[in-house]
Amino acid sequence: MVFHIGTKEEVTDSRSENQRILPSTSQEESPGLVFQWKHWLKEPSFYQVAFLHMCTRLIVNLSQTYISVYLTNSLMLPKNYIAIIPLVMYVSGFVCSLVMKPVSKRMGISITYLVGLLLVVGFAVWVLVDKSMGAETIYGAAVLLGASSASILVMSLSMTATLIGEQTGSADFVYGSMSLTDKLANGLGVLLIQSTRPCGTEAYCPDCIWFYRDIMVSVTGGVGVAAALKICTTLIAQRPAAQTAFGFIVTSWCR
Repeated sequence: MVFHIGTKEEVTDSRSENQRILPSTSQEESPGLVFQWKHWLKEPSFYQVAFLHMCTRLIVNLSQTYISVYLTNSLMLPKNYIAIIPLVMYVSGFVCSLVMKPVSKRMGISITYLVGLLLVVGFAVWVLVDKSMGAETIYGAAVLLGASSASILVMSLSMTATLIGEQTGSADFVYGSMSLTDKLANGLGVLLIQSTRPCGTEAYCPDCIWFYRDIMVSVTGGVGVAAALKICTTLIAQRPAAQTAFGFIVTSWCR
């Protein structure tokens, strides 16, 4: 009620609004093009953003799914940590999301997203190296994971909104496609993890102790590295100077 009553919208002509175009290469070639759902399937940026959105949701959802069993079965912490640690993650994520807007304006959406991914990978390295993580250090790791997850999630949504631009008439297809992609990826991810679980019963064996630690590392670190490589290649492709410098470095290294 507060949103619908308190949000003021600028009343514009629907025809003039639909004639605005998204500043992408294909649309610049065809001024006045109004995107329908089938037009998005021809846009490379649509698949790039979908991949990054899928990686973001895999990191956020799977880490939240398996953090509880990681705490109780890998770290052997009391069960009250099942409530405390997610709360710490949510609070740190909320605080971090408040500063995302000014940070993204200064650094850009892609760079801010890349920084968030580096923090995610930092959490994975921390979990991998600190095998004796206890009640004292788990709070720091939870703050890092919560802040990094919020960062990449907010920036992922910003990327989707930027991709849509003024083509709001087909925004439902874009958001629906992004949601479908991440739901399928998360479902397959959970299915794959559960199928590789050492124990086939509800009881946990000694092999399960480090299984969920490895899951936390591979989900956050592995997917984070994949997303970081993708965003780096996109940034290099968009900047000819950076692309030339990157090619020079690769050529020098090969020599």
